[in-house]
Amino acid sequence: MKVPVSGIQVTSVDIGSSSGESDVNGNFNCQVFCSYDAIPETVTLKFTDTDGKDNGGKFEEKIVTVDIQKQLTAPEPIVVEMSLEN
Repeated sequence: MKVPVSGIQVTSVDIGSSSGESDVNGNFNCQVFCSYDAIPETVTLKFTDTDGKDNGGKFEEKIVTVDIQKQLTAPEPIVVEMSLEN
């Protein structure tokens, strides 16, 4: 069963130190700052559990590469599936 997870920190790995955190509905915002004439093709996001068992268990860290160009032209929600640590 898929359920939203709160308390997951979302950090841009390769562009500065921008970060955000997922809310009770599992939604997150992570702003990536770059100059208009130097928009990267991709950005790597790291998803880290910050509150352990408070959100249903300790989740494994996950790294996801997002195609920024695709997000700019046809924005779709980014869905990240997290797995519980053993």
